[in-house]
Amino acid sequence: MTAAQEMTELLSAMNFSELKELASDVERELKAREKSRIKDAKTALVELAKQYGYSLEEIVGGEKRTYNTAPKKYRNPNNHAEVWTGRGKQPVWFTDLVHVHCIPVEQLLIENQEANTEPSSPAQFNVQPQQNYQVGA
Repeated sequence: MTAAQEMTELLSAMNFSELKELASDVERELKAREKSRIKDAKTALVELAKQYGYSLEEIVGGEKRTYNTAPKKYRNPNNHAEVWTGRGKQPVWFTDLVHVHCIPVEQLLIENQEANTEPSSPAQFNVQPQQNYQVGA
């Protein structure tokens, strides 16, 4: 009888709770062995890098990619915390002001709002947001 056949017979003889306990033990052992293998691989890579006169960080560390965030282009005049870069999907406040209340896009540009030196009230356009948006109605 092969080892696999013996294992199958042993497993067949176990009850449900014994199998659950065995599965937990196997999972724990697999995690420990994987951790050990990663440690061994890293040690081997460090040694190989040293043979070539480098550190492992010099070879694989590399520079982390930085993402440029687009500058904010539009601001909600009724809520200055709401801004939009002009990229991606238009925010609800933007579509509400432009399409529903017919506010010109130029008036929502941050540069135009900052250039306007007149004191502005928090509700510059005195617009109430639409509560019930119905698509296709």
